[in-house]
Amino acid sequence: MWSRAGRNSVHPLIRRGLPRGRPSWNVFVLIFLSVIGALVYGQSLGFGFFIFDDAVHITLNPRFRPVSPGNLWWIWTHSLMSVTYTFWAFLASLFGTANPVPYRVANLGLHILNSYLVFNWIRTVLEQLHKTGEQKKLTLAAFLAGFIFLAHPVHVENVAWISSTKDLLSFFFGMISFHFYFRSRKVIGDTFELKNVFWTYVFFLAAVLSKPAAAILPLLYIWLDRVLFARQVQKSMLEYSIAAIASAFAVHAYLRVVPMSNLGFVPDLGWRALLSLDALGFYLAKLLLPFEYYFDYGRTPLEVIRQFALNPAAQALTVIASSLVVAGFVLSYFRKNLQGVHVALGVIILGLLPYLGLIPFAFQNLSSVADRYLYFPSLGLSLAASLAYLHASRPRAALVIAGTFGIFLSIQTVLQTSTWKSSISVLSHSVARNPSSPHSRKALAHALFARGLVEEAMNEMKVLELLKAERLNESSNSE
Repeated sequence: MWSRAGRNSVHPLIRRGLPRGRPSWNVFVLIFLSVIGALVYGQSLGFGFFIFDDAVHITLNPRFRPVSPGNLWWIWTHSLMSVTYTFWAFLASLFGTANPVPYRVANLGLHILNSYLVFNWIRTVLEQLHKTGEQKKLTLAAFLAGFIFLAHPVHVENVAWISSTKDLLSFFFGMISFHFYFRSRKVIGDTFELKNVFWTYVFFLAAVLSKPAAAILPLLYIWLDRVLFARQVQKSMLEYSIAAIASAFAVHAYLRVVPMSNLGFVPDLGWRALLSLDALGFYLAKLLLPFEYYFDYGRTPLEVIRQFALNPAAQALTVIASSLVVAGFVLSYFRKNLQGVHVALGVIILGLLPYLGLIPFAFQNLSSVADRYLYFPSLGLSLAASLAYLHASRPRAALVIAGTFGIFLSIQTVLQTSTWKSSISVLSHSVARNPSSPHSRKALAHALFARGLVEEAMNEMKVLELLKAERLNESSNSE
C-alpha cells in the first residue's frame, strides 16, 4: 500500500498507469468500445471457418483431438506459437473444433480489449509528452485514438480471420508488457522497479510465444527509454539484454523452421532494402487511405521487381516517399517540439520491421504485404490522430472531425467485414480486386469445388491456366 509521501514521489506514469487514473473514464471507454465493436464486427460471429490456415491450426489439428497433457507438452516443445496454440486448445477443450463461434467471439473480444489497451497506452504516452497538459483533454485525445484503432478497416482481417488470433494475442500481451514497462520508470534517480521489469519480461515472452514477430519489442523498450525518459542507451540495453537475447533466439528459431531455401525466390540484400521501402509506402497508404483491402495482394518480391521494370516511375515515387518518411523519423528525434511525431512514426516504422522483407518470412511466396501485419503499427496512426486533436487550434471542430472520421471508418469496416462471410466470398473479393493472383484463383477454385459448384470451379482453373501461359509468355519475351 502506497503512503502519501511515497505515492507523491513516484512518476505520474505509475500513479496513472493502465488501470488507474479515472475509473469513470476507464469504464465508459471500455463500454463504448465494446458496443461499437459489437456493432461494427458483430456480423462476423455468424461466419464459418475459412480455408488456408484455419484447418491446419484448428479444425484438422490432431493436437486438439483430444486436448490432453501430452498434446499440450508437444505444443510447448515443438511450436513457435505455443501460447496461441494453448489458447486455441483451451477453446477446443470447451467447445470442440467444429463450431467457429467461440473462436470468433474470442477474436472480437481480444480486439475490443486491445483497443482499450491502446486508449491507456496512448494516454500514458501523452501524459509524458505533455506533462503540463490538461488531464481531461489528454484522456479525450486517447479515447479518440482508441476509437480509431477499433474501427479502422485494416483490422478486419485480424478480427474476421480466425487464424489471425496470433496477431491479436501477441498485441494483447505486448501492450500489457508496455504497461509494466511504463510503471517501472521512476522520477528519482535512474532506477527501476525489479517487480515491474520482471512482469515486463513475462508478458514480452508471452507476446513472442504468441507470434515471433513480437521479438521487436525490446528495441521499442530501449527506444522509448531514450525518447520519452532520456535514459542512457547503455543502461537500457543492459536492463533488457535478456529480452534482446530471447528475441535473437526467436528469430533464429523462426529461420530454422522456415529457412530461406523454402521461400522460393529470395532477393539479395540490396533488393530487399529497396523492396522494404516499397512495402513501407504500401503500408502507409493503407493506413491513411482506408479503401481497397483484400486478402491476397500478390505482391511477392519477384512481382514487385517486375513492377519496377514495367513502371519504374511509379515505383520510384513510392520509394522516395517512404525514404522521406524514414528521414522525417530520424530528423524529428533532434527536435523537441516534434517528439510526438517521432514517437508516432517510430511505432509505425519499427513495428513494421519484421514484415518489410529485410529478413525473409514465410508468407512472402504469396505476398510480401498483408493487412494483418498493420495491427501493431496502426498504434502509431492512432497516436498521430490524438496528437492532431491536441494541437488543433479549434478543439471542438477537431473533435467533430475526429468523430466523423471514426464513423466513416466504422462504415468502411462493416462493408469490409461482409466480404469475409465465407471462403468463397473472401476469395471472390480478392480475385475481383487482384484478378492476376494465381493463388487466390486456385484457392477459390478449391472452395467452389468443395461447395459442389464444379462448373464455376472449372472456369476458375481455366483462367488460372491462361494466367500461367501469359506469365510464361512474358518471361520468354523478356529473355
